[in-house]
Amino acid sequence: MSSQSPIPKQFWDMIPPAAQGALQGAFEQLSGRIAQLERGTPELKARLNQNSTNSSKPPSSDPLSVKRAPPK
Repeated sequence: MSSQSPIPKQFWDMIPPAAQGALQGAFEQLSGRIAQLERGTPELKARLNQNSTNSSKPPSSDPLSVKRAPPK
């Protein structure tokens, strides 16, 4: 059993060895997928914070809460 297993040792020991292998494989696969999704989060947050003042988006795409500077 890996030290990263989410199952307490007392319950892990009750699981047959073949099932332990399957559970460990699933856990490692899901842990990898979570890490992959977390790496993409900052880029998506940055894209959400864009508006017409800090990107090439047109002003009409801004939400109502964004205040534009008056024309000079």
